[in-house]
Amino acid sequence: MSKRRRDPFDRPRPHVELLPRKRGEPEFPGWFVRSLFFIRIAKSDAEQVQETLNWGADPNWRTKKGTPAIVRAVRVMSPEVALVQTLLKAGADPDAADSLGLTALDHARRRLLRYEGRPRRKPRRSPSLTAGGELNLHKEEWDFIEEIEAAHPGAGDEYLKERRKVAEKVFDPRGNLEKIVEVLEPLAGKR
Repeated sequence: MSKRRRDPFDRPRPHVELLPRKRGEPEFPGWFVRSLFFIRIAKSDAEQVQETLNWGADPNWRTKKGTPAIVRAVRVMSPEVALVQTLLKAGADPDAADSLGLTALDHARRRLLRYEGRPRRKPRRSPSLTAGGELNLHKEEWDFIEEIEAAHPGAGDEYLKERRKVAEKVFDPRGNLEKIVEVLEPLAGKR
């Protein structure tokens, strides 16, 4: 008797649970909203995280490794105080700890220690902006925008809007970490 080799695609599909939605909001499966939530936290975009929260994301969700969303927001490459405030307004637990037992406040303080004794640097501006505030993009990127616009009318303008938002972002991790500590310190241990 030979064993039949199992087809890897012939497996039971997990039940896809749809999150409750508000009127006019798109209906997405829970796993999609969860994945998108953590991707948007990694981008440090408070507006997009708020949109995901409106779709039903839980501000206290944890990554697969057990890191709470608020801790993830502090540990990204360029943390933003607006993102932490968005999560707190949505009900995130400021005392949630990761697998090491450290809270978002602990991580922010540890990251600030790297700057201890160093002179403060002027926050960097994106090289994609000219001195006059215009987008300074490479020819390849303009060609890409034209391709998008030809295939999907209006998408090029949407791309430029998002590109400008990213270019106008000021990279000041030290300043943002200091503000995050100011926001989290009064909330520490109060829950």
